[in-house]
Amino acid sequence: MRRDRSSSSTPNECRAAIDREPGEYDITLIRKNKAAQGTLTLVFGTNPLELRQWVVTDAQGKQTRVSLYDMLPGGPYPDSLFQYNQHTTTGRSKG
Repeated sequence: MRRDRSSSSTPNECRAAIDREPGEYDITLIRKNKAAQGTLTLVFGTNPLELRQWVVTDAQGKQTRVSLYDMLPGGPYPDSLFQYNQHTTTGRSKG
């Protein structure tokens, strides 16, 4: 079953296509009037309801897929797990 929905009128308005399969919901987000830029699909399991995967499809149709598995409930997790530390490179010396 597939259903399309539109969000309210905003500069970044999106359409959502919802596909229901046994045990799974796929929600594909598409920027309205910019569908050629690509899509984001969120894949949820239904029992229990949990995010299993997301798929980014770029303007060329290439996909990047991230799957979540063997997840264990827990926490709290330290903030340091979610920090990006940029590595700096040293310039080459001329000589």
